[in-house]
Amino acid sequence: MWSLTKQEEHKLNTFHRRQSRTILNIKYPTVIKNDDLYQKTGETPISLTILEARWRLFGHILRQAINTPPNIAMTKYFKTEGSKRRGRPKTSIVTTLRRDLKSHNSDHWPTRLHSIKDLDHLRDIAITDPTGST
Repeated sequence: MWSLTKQEEHKLNTFHRRQSRTILNIKYPTVIKNDDLYQKTGETPISLTILEARWRLFGHILRQAINTPPNIAMTKYFKTEGSKRRGRPKTSIVTTLRRDLKSHNSDHWPTRLHSIKDLDHLRDIAITDPTGST
């Protein structure tokens, strides 16, 4: 759930822009930049909407009691001990959250995850574009 690879995010953004162009009746010879399209429609890339929803869900999980099933599952998932499996790691919500935290220059993310009870900080992470282009 909500764990997307970069390729899947790109495909979703492309589809979203194509649908927006269809709604605005912008056909082939007419060219419009993606930024201009988002500005004209008042939209943001769909990947940023998903990023915000992902962090909102994560914030709800962090604010729950430690003994609730979602919090237990997240704590167990974030433990880095154990042997690695062969092959490419699967893309999961945890790997996606790690990628998001690393994109925000958070070097000490495991200690930070347990101390992030501040909803404003989570909102700042969710609203900020991970590529830095805002």
